[in-house]
Amino acid sequence: MATGINHRATSDYVTDGPNDTYCLNETYPVTRGGMTFGWEDYHSDGARDRTTAYDVRLAGLRHTENVGEPHRFRVDLVASGNYTIRMSLGDAIYDHPYQYLQLKDDTTVLTTIDDSDGTAIANFDDATGVNRTAANWPGGNLPYSATFSSTICRFVIGTLTDLGGNTTLTHVSIVLVSGGLSIPIAMFHYQHHIGSGV
Repeated sequence: MATGINHRATSDYVTDGPNDTYCLNETYPVTRGGMTFGWEDYHSDGARDRTTAYDVRLAGLRHTENVGEPHRFRVDLVASGNYTIRMSLGDAIYDHPYQYLQLKDDTTVLTTIDDSDGTAIANFDDATGVNRTAANWPGGNLPYSATFSSTICRFVIGTLTDLGGNTTLTHVSIVLVSGGLSIPIAMFHYQHHIGSGV
């Protein structure tokens, strides 16, 4: 069951890892891999396949122009609580002068990546806003720890004013931390379902 979502234009461009599924610029709600997610602000030309040269989580993206009209990617959580969030903002074949993302608990901003230096070709900001090369992002990216009081997680991409360029989201991962253990949200849903006898 999935913990992560990879953004790209076509489903069979790459094969997702065992813990991931994909999003093809789809409007919320889509249920796949045990997760419910999707874009709340539709952008007809937002998804791209880029290259298979690197980790499959970096193979594609979904972009939003930095013109002051951010787009919201929603993931439904199985419960409120503590989560570890991983992500990548960047592009395998183009540079981008500005990357801007807000992670929200429904409408409450938990953290902001405000990278005015942007990302070079084959460079990606992780969930802590640190720039990683395509080669070292898979093993070197760091998670952001977040406490959600709701069951709505939103990744809001694109600058709040017109600053030019695009913010480019390639991958997100959301893992529930329960009793000191990390539990994929889809697996938590499965265990809760079995335990309830429903």
